[in-house]
Amino acid sequence: MDTADFLKEVYRLAEAGNEDECAQRIMGYMDDAQRAGKFDICCRVFRLVDVVRLRQWPSLLLDFLLITFAAARQNLVPDRHEFAQRVRVVLVEDLGESRAVQLIDRWALDLK
Repeated sequence: MDTADFLKEVYRLAEAGNEDECAQRIMGYMDDAQRAGKFDICCRVFRLVDVVRLRQWPSLLLDFLLITFAAARQNLVPDRHEFAQRVRVVLVEDLGESRAVQLIDRWALDLK
């Protein structure tokens, strides 16, 4: 599945209220890419995810960060930093600074 189709599926599942299945898809797609050494796919996802569209599901936004935590520690997904910054902005707007920082800083690494 290409990145555009994957993201369409993510949005469809989230908007249909299938958050658990959506989280599984995110984890599976990103994990498969990493296991195959295709970190460019993860970077493409980070560049294309519409964080505003997914803002009402902060756990899904955080799933993208969680599943790529180890790769980020090895600097294998450079586009993750900009994605994490975009997620942080919407979380601060929606949840307030304190709660957003508590959530995002746990998985962002590079925003601390």
